[in-house]
Amino acid sequence: MRHSITYISCLLICLLSVCQATAQSASKILDSASKMFSNSKSISATFALIDNGHSQNGSIIIAGNKFVINTPQLSTWFDGKTQWSYSPQANEVNIINPTAEEVRQINPFAIISDFRSNFNEKKLNSTKGTHKILLTSKNNQPIRNVELTLDASTHLPLLIVITAKNNTKATIKINTIKAGDAVNNSTFIFNEKKYPGVEIVDLR
Repeated sequence: MRHSITYISCLLICLLSVCQATAQSASKILDSASKMFSNSKSISATFALIDNGHSQNGSIIIAGNKFVINTPQLSTWFDGKTQWSYSPQANEVNIINPTAEEVRQINPFAIISDFRSNFNEKKLNSTKGTHKILLTSKNNQPIRNVELTLDASTHLPLLIVITAKNNTKATIKINTIKAGDAVNNSTFIFNEKKYPGVEIVDLR
């Protein structure tokens, strides 16, 4: 009986150790991914966005907390404070000073940088050469959870699946992604001269 109790105790200790190591591993992986974004002069990527059964291709350039995203339906610039969103169909640009949550909804890569303050992380089973991590919201925010698939060697994202509070999903498949050189700050500011006749709606 004593041997059985000792065996069960050892088994429980081992299981607890595995669980703790898994949690630490998920945290360390995300820390590495976050450092990749913060330490790189710029990150550029092309992607396919699948939302509500519709798919569209796009591109993004990130430098610190600044970014510019281009898709056929919408282009968005963010210089760290002000955001410009241009709709080609309406020939209109909206200007706002977004909240951190609004930035995350526009730029899903921002989720990686601030995961500690907004999400609980858990490592999932993944295929060889990748890390799959589930992020579950800590707060009552529009994003319920995020499933990240990262390259195991670079820790750069390959796939991002975002589930909203209302259970709708958006999938971002990364086609290409790489670190690059420094980018001029003007890249992240809407240039009115390039869009003659555009209607500007300042909502700040």
